[in-house]
Amino acid sequence: MVRSLPRPEFECHVVVPAEPPLRGDFEAAGVEVHVLPMRRISRSHGLRDWVGYALAWPFTVIRLARLVRRLNVDVVHTNSFHSWYGWAAALLAHRPHVWHGREIVVQSNAALAVERFLIPRFSARVLSMSHAIADQLDGVDVVAWNRRWRTQVELEKAWRRRAISPRVVYRTDDNLALQRLVAAGYGHACLDRLGAAGAVEPSLTWLEPKEILVPRTIALCYPRHRDASAEALTLMGAVRAQFGA
Repeated sequence: MVRSLPRPEFECHVVVPAEPPLRGDFEAAGVEVHVLPMRRISRSHGLRDWVGYALAWPFTVIRLARLVRRLNVDVVHTNSFHSWYGWAAALLAHRPHVWHGREIVVQSNAALAVERFLIPRFSARVLSMSHAIADQLDGVDVVAWNRRWRTQVELEKAWRRRAISPRVVYRTDDNLALQRLVAAGYGHACLDRLGAAGAVEPSLTWLEPKEILVPRTIALCYPRHRDASAEALTLMGAVRAQFGA
């Protein structure tokens, strides 16, 4: 996203909770990176984690607001519904705040309730990566932004060049958008048993295969313009070793 903002009209700063693996990409795009420790919300948190989050939250917000003032930032942009710092820092610094949604919240009704309260009240503008994400906010004025990522565009071009027509495209990470597509009759999804047990779309029919699935080809892909992470290299090495690739 920061690459699409023209220079020198925009001076971009990114605040991250830890040293980012994409620092080189950010700096190559003319973006200044600032590391500010921030605790994350998580469904796996116990009582001690939530107490620690609550105690650290105001101090983190104050530090972020000071950074906003020092850099003379014009607009504060929060890149996830699950990040609860930007709105408060923008409020303290008297700056407009833009909240950008990228996730379907099905893991926690409590988190969704908090976000439904905060987002419309503390955002000058709310952006969404899809209409399905926007639908979570119950009528809030949201700009739904749909665009294909560069990796998807390159993959589709490669298919066309080689006259490849994939017979089946499926995903195994569940979310509300996927469930709604399946419920609308646009296809089928292969999910794990745990994901199927947590369905939120009531009109779906869930079928358990009675036979072993047919052999499948596994393709591990990553963007050419970005180095593969250590975890990705480890996974690719394990797959190659198992299948003799």
